[in-house]
Amino acid sequence: MDRIAVVTGAASGIGARTAAGLAAEGCAVFGLDIAFASGPREACGCPAGRVREIRCDVSREEDVEAALRAVVDACGAIDYLVNAAGIIAAGRCKPVGALTLDEWDRVMAVNLTGTFLMCRGALPHMRRGGCIVNLSTEQVRRPNVKSAPYAVSKAGIEMLTKILALEHTTRGIRANAVALGSVRTNFIREMVGSDEALEEKMRTADRNMPLGLIETDDVWRLIRYVLLEGTKMTGQTLLMESGMTQN
Repeated sequence: MDRIAVVTGAASGIGARTAAGLAAEGCAVFGLDIAFASGPREACGCPAGRVREIRCDVSREEDVEAALRAVVDACGAIDYLVNAAGIIAAGRCKPVGALTLDEWDRVMAVNLTGTFLMCRGALPHMRRGGCIVNLSTEQVRRPNVKSAPYAVSKAGIEMLTKILALEHTTRGIRANAVALGSVRTNFIREMVGSDEALEEKMRTADRNMPLGLIETDDVWRLIRYVLLEGTKMTGQTLLMESGMTQN
């Protein structure tokens, strides 16, 4: 029986690499992202080894429900859920005293509420042996200034992951988190203003990280292990930070 995977944030970066990796593993993959053009109605069929794109804003309950309904209508079940959608800030990163409530709420809505909505919606359809992977950050352990909404949302994701594991172990469903340092993606492109500035940020991060900048292939290999091989592991957060918390 084909394995069915759902990956959020699948238009770029970690989400895109994960969706492609799962397709190469023979899964039927549904990639969800606000950047995609096709809505849930176009998500018919369940071809193994292929990524189906569905437009979905994970912070909107109706979007999540429609996307997951399309997956279940097409395939009948879900085996893997990877919540890679996320934002670092609603605009510029700011200290707590300068944040507006709307800026705080937007990060929470995408990162934490979006992860909650996806997990809540997918779990009733997950088969025994299924697994959830949620994305977190090294900043839960070593926060930066001007990062409160992002770091707090990711801390919430780690606790949500632990509770999901507790609640669903008897069903044979696992939930784990992957916490990451700086990864070579376009995650902060809008904040730095240009491709040139983004490249400079990446070069600086690469120089400053003891083991070098993390690549999306590195993250995919860790996610793959958690999904496909780490079958006795649940409720855990695996940290990949290229040595940044060791100094």
